[in-house]
Amino acid sequence: MNMRLEVVIKGKDKVLEDSIKDLGRRFFIERVKGYLLFSFPIKDETEIDKILKYIEDKLPEDSEIINTSLSFRKELDLHGYRITIGAEKKRTEEKEIILKKGLAFGGFHPTTKMCLQLLLEAVRRGFIIRTALDLGTGNGILAIMAKKLGINKVFAVDIDYEACVECKENAGINDVEIGIVCGDQDCIKGRFQLVLVNIIFHVTERIMDRIKEMVEKKGLLIISGFISSRKDVIKDKLKEDGIFIEEKEDEGWGAILWQKE
Repeated sequence: MNMRLEVVIKGKDKVLEDSIKDLGRRFFIERVKGYLLFSFPIKDETEIDKILKYIEDKLPEDSEIINTSLSFRKELDLHGYRITIGAEKKRTEEKEIILKKGLAFGGFHPTTKMCLQLLLEAVRRGFIIRTALDLGTGNGILAIMAKKLGINKVFAVDIDYEACVECKENAGINDVEIGIVCGDQDCIKGRFQLVLVNIIFHVTERIMDRIKEMVEKKGLLIISGFISSRKDVIKDKLKEDGIFIEEKEDEGWGAILWQKE
């Protein structure tokens, strides 16, 4: 299956664009409001890690990767919930989520889909979840689903201001109330019964200890954003502090539902 890896980078540096050409592969680029949108046609997921590591090595100090995603489709049906990107509608039904088409991460990348599936599974299993944190929320899709599933207090955090704006707009479209914070993991105080993390795996591995601190005792963590070959690394960082409830793999990506002991 032919795919397209999209990488959104904050920055306008022409040097970065020129250095990407040294990767020796075809790509497309679009400039939007101070962001560079790179699009790489790829044949399979084995190419993703190579491209991302190459870009990270070439990033100027004033630039950063905001998100990555794989583009396939604009609509997803998931256990009775219909999720649509870019639909023209002001309000949604009970089992419907509509997201504006923007820059922030959170489309139908396999990591997002698996997080949604594990979130639905956690609710189906009867776990009591009254508070949730979506770390690296992007367009807010996971936080919005958490609210749709009846979780009382949901908070969304993202380091990128534009993503926070999109999350707020999408929350309004879907008529849900989410506490939105612009910042990183150090902005978070307290613990939550559920923490959702779907961010690029280089960052996840670096801040895993902080992520675990955010989860209440007997609370849940749904984590993705890592390629399947990195799953054992993620599991090694979690295994001494809790139990693995469910694991998923899809198109070379992995996701885990974990409970803190």
